[in-house]
Amino acid sequence: MPQRKRAKTSSQPRRKTAKPSARRKSAPPKEAQPPADPRFVRDVIVRGEAASLTSGKLPPGATHVVTGGAADTTTIKRARFKAF
Repeated sequence: MPQRKRAKTSSQPRRKTAKPSARRKSAPPKEAQPPADPRFVRDVIVRGEAASLTSGKLPPGATHVVTGGAADTTTIKRARFKAF
């Protein structure tokens, strides 16, 4: 039969942990992200992976939301991953 682990006693030193601020990685500011390549945007729309929201939901198979813009300056935003 395996031996049970003993509970730590007060005489044993406590492990040090990292400071809370050091553990978290801050997300880069939204302005630092470069705009998407126009060809990528066009290809995503052609494949049907980008769609406008209809009654607050994306249609099945769509992974990106069309956020607006004219035909040449359309912008998209990733909404979810593709489920195979």
